[in-house]
Amino acid sequence: MTERNHTAYLLLGSNLGNRKQQLEEAKINLEREGAAINSYSAYYETEPWQAEGQANYLNQALCINTAADPLELLALTQNIEIKQGRTNKKSNQARTLDIDILLYDNEVMESEQLTIPHPRMHLRNFTLIPLMEIAGEVIHPKLHKSIEELYEMCSDPSEVYLLDEE
Repeated sequence: MTERNHTAYLLLGSNLGNRKQQLEEAKINLEREGAAINSYSAYYETEPWQAEGQANYLNQALCINTAADPLELLALTQNIEIKQGRTNKKSNQARTLDIDILLYDNEVMESEQLTIPHPRMHLRNFTLIPLMEIAGEVIHPKLHKSIEELYEMCSDPSEVYLLDEE
């Protein structure tokens, strides 16, 4: 068995179809692809970011262990998105599933395909609030602030609601 020696933080999001089912299926598919889920946040109902007229998103942050390098993890997450019905890759568009790689170990990486840490994570309540639940003390490797500190500094006015579990 391949050693899962890298820690990554992901954000799952969906605003089309059965959103909760999409996120649950994404977690199952990540595990099928060899990721070990260490922890995950509650579900959060969030307003679409810079995209008026769309349905609200359901978001959840995950901490995983993986043997995949960052680009392999990107390919894996994109394949899961497609498998679960995502057809459009444009920013700020409605989608069945979106999986963002927020952090990967303590790496800083910039390529045409992927930027780690996620370049806008510190600007978005819908990212910071779920991530803070599972990784509040984790330090952003580029901004050198904890996730909690980034949330306190964030000026995003959008609302994020903890989803009541029934």
